[in-house]
Amino acid sequence: MFDIEIEKTIAASFLAPHQARRVLALLGNKRGRKKFIGMLPHNLTLDQKYSRPISNSDQEQGKLVELLKKLGAPSRCYIISVETSIDGLHTQLDEGVDQIFYFGDASILSCIPNKLGFYVSEDFMDIYLLHRK
Repeated sequence: MFDIEIEKTIAASFLAPHQARRVLALLGNKRGRKKFIGMLPHNLTLDQKYSRPISNSDQEQGKLVELLKKLGAPSRCYIISVETSIDGLHTQLDEGVDQIFYFGDASILSCIPNKLGFYVSEDFMDIYLLHRK
């Protein structure tokens, strides 16, 4: 089942303020959440203060898990994804990263909802570290 509180925290923490307000309103109901998921591939505006592109050399699964652990990621994470089989999944960090890379669909992996995660756009066009200290 979806953890709307985690999803709201992610939106408030990592999306640009104008988009965060919209997404928070959307997450108030099932139909709105579906619209939010539809935004993942192309229409997310991240808050540039708390997001940065992950370099091509660090976009391998193992290196990404290593980076997240170095920044304090716990062993469990939460996934928001266009891919329905992993959307709303609480899982082990390395398994979550593997699932996102396997399916290749736009996703957000949350390690610590208001502090750490990453965002992948459609077809891995962009991968961003989401990090607040």
